[in-house]
Amino acid sequence: MMKNNGAKQGGVGRKEKSPTPRNKNLHADESRDPYLNEQPEGEPARCSVCGNIYANKRWYRADQYELEEGENALNFTCPGCRKVKDNYYYGELRVSGTFAQEHHGDISGLIQNEVHRRQEKNPLSKLVEVEIDRGKKPEIVFHTTNGKLAENIGRALKNAFGGELTIKKPKPLTRVYWSRK
Repeated sequence: MMKNNGAKQGGVGRKEKSPTPRNKNLHADESRDPYLNEQPEGEPARCSVCGNIYANKRWYRADQYELEEGENALNFTCPGCRKVKDNYYYGELRVSGTFAQEHHGDISGLIQNEVHRRQEKNPLSKLVEVEIDRGKKPEIVFHTTNGKLAENIGRALKNAFGGELTIKKPKPLTRVYWSRK
């Protein structure tokens, strides 16, 4: 599942570690997220990227909201997909250790399942980017549209596989570290 070819797959960019920090894409306070301030001019609206539906002043996953027969939805890119496009994130999960290297398929599957599960409550929760850092301490870095998603994935990894989990919440970026030898 993990590829390191720089190509976009499933809306998530995968590439080698960038030499420049990405913090320039962060807003000072996640609760004042500028992407959430812009909403469609009418309802219902459908995200042209992921299919999320905006209705009743909130976003739903496509499988959570059914348009009435003959009802047309406006095209509007949801805030989650716009963050992915702009590489804008509030959560960072760093996965490391020999266990992670040997079980990357299981870990990737767990992460995808956790993202899908979390999208039931917040359809705008998405993986923004996955980076593979092959430095002195190899690790995989997952950027998420919100800090809560990174925390939840970290807790799911700890619950499923054990290991060490550390969560740091300096504003604006929530950083989660999970490793297992």
